[in-house]
Amino acid sequence: MSVSWIRFFGACFFLVSIGCSGYFAWGEIQHARACNEFKIIAGTDVASGAGIFHGTLFAREAAFDEDFGMGAQNSMLVRRRVEMYQQPYQGKNSNFFDWDDWSDTLRQNGNALSVPAATHYATNVHLGNSVLSQNVLATAPVLPLPPRPELPAVLVENEWRVTDGYIYQGFGELNSPAIGDLRIQFEHVPSGPYSALGMIEGGEIHAFSAANGVRLAAMGQGRLDIQALLALEANVRYKVSLRSVIGFVLLGAFGALLLFWPSYDIFTATAMGAGLSAGVFSTGWVAHQPLLLQILLLVVAVGAIVAILVRRMRQRHFANADH
Repeated sequence: MSVSWIRFFGACFFLVSIGCSGYFAWGEIQHARACNEFKIIAGTDVASGAGIFHGTLFAREAAFDEDFGMGAQNSMLVRRRVEMYQQPYQGKNSNFFDWDDWSDTLRQNGNALSVPAATHYATNVHLGNSVLSQNVLATAPVLPLPPRPELPAVLVENEWRVTDGYIYQGFGELNSPAIGDLRIQFEHVPSGPYSALGMIEGGEIHAFSAANGVRLAAMGQGRLDIQALLALEANVRYKVSLRSVIGFVLLGAFGALLLFWPSYDIFTATAMGAGLSAGVFSTGWVAHQPLLLQILLLVVAVGAIVAILVRRMRQRHFANADH
């Protein structure tokens, strides 16, 4: 492949990275506008219903997971998280860095597990004197809900057991699992004093809808102000956003490596391979792998670019010295 074609593909990768970054930045700008709109409306337009709501969170009937007998008398929400210990994906898109690990989807086809994840809501949930919608309640901070020592008889018959805060099924143990083992962990939102960010309409608190279509909702324990609740709402979004930014940067780094390819020597080929690995792995795993791995790959890609630039500068320095 000629250098011109390599640089052409590099330019394509680089432009795609810029386009994705621009689209992402536009989304962030829209979100910032929605936050500013909420602050203005909540502070000046009482009739709009937008604002911060404080009160005690309670319900007529607590949330309960009937399949596993999980819940508490004060559970407003009970969330079931299910994972299976699986082998690496064996398809054509598998890669070297896949390993045996816990996953909440089947790696072979991406489908749900035989025991699905689930979220159960209490009946007729209120925050103070107002009904609280599920889309706002879902943003509340959760606490671990440890399983009872004794499981229902039907679960015991199916060889489920309790171990270290999980309900477990399989031939292995939590610290040394076998392929196909299942583990289930529960979380819940207990009753108590909370603050919620949203909009009240018809006596019900639901997510605030900005003029640009962005929806805002957040809950926190205790009496919180608007800044604290907006920070809680942003924390979840930023975790996803940071992964996206790192992925875009890595894609652009790979494109830059191709676009500014200086030579065909071994050093450059090694640096290109590092950039290729970082770009492909990061964009493929941006939604599934730990953030620490993304940062590591970013360091590798940036390091490769710096190494190429340093080598190029040294080559020019020696060339000038010879003349």
